[in-house]
Amino acid sequence: MKDKRIKIVTKKGDEFNSEVVIGGEKYFVQTEWGGSKAPLVMTRVYLKGQIVLVKENDFRDKAGESGFEEGLQKFMLSQHEQVISVLKEEKKREAKNSAHYIEEVKELLRKNETRKALKLLDEALAHHPDNLYLLSYKGYLEADVHRNFEQGIMTCQKAIKDMKGKLPFGEEFLLPFFYLNLGKAYIAAGRRREAFIAFNKVMEKDPENRELGNILKKIGSRRKPFVPFLRRSHPINKYMGMLLHKFRK
Repeated sequence: MKDKRIKIVTKKGDEFNSEVVIGGEKYFVQTEWGGSKAPLVMTRVYLKGQIVLVKENDFRDKAGESGFEEGLQKFMLSQHEQVISVLKEEKKREAKNSAHYIEEVKELLRKNETRKALKLLDEALAHHPDNLYLLSYKGYLEADVHRNFEQGIMTCQKAIKDMKGKLPFGEEFLLPFFYLNLGKAYIAAGRRREAFIAFNKVMEKDPENRELGNILKKIGSRRKPFVPFLRRSHPINKYMGMLLHKFRK
């Protein structure tokens, strides 16, 4: 059955054109016949005006044969659909790889191997520069490992801003992860007041967040106010004390 997304446009020759949306990105796929002077069936895939994939096949051997036009049309359509299929599979494979990177990073962090995790993130972001989960981890570890506090905090903030722009609803299910990393970046920088604000966002969305509980227990074990330069009676220190008591139960 002919793919309804594909239409034939006649200009200087026959063309097959498709718009394919994958992962929020719109790709334009064009297949055309070069004619007798350039007897190639060429398929190009464009993303934001740039060619990202090319496939070509020589069709000169069929020229002059009976039913050439019909055969050419079938061949072009077949190649066109094949390239679309390959494009989709490649993007699915990339998506799986980004999830795999995230699981590896989480495992390294569970082992407290932060330097290895940061190195892995650099590799992951080279392949998946737009993955906001990887970016958020990168920001936190940039502050924690390299002590590049401002850059790390800004990276975490960018991940939150970009994620909000992609979420028309359902923030409560996704944003705690991002605010938790921002809070950890603030902790690394010694900016506990800002960390409190970020952690409070986590509590608003996910009051039973286990990782936040572990962070608060670690902070509480030092027997110091959450924000040392504020009185213990200050609302921030009192509130964080109540949270710590909650997670110690």
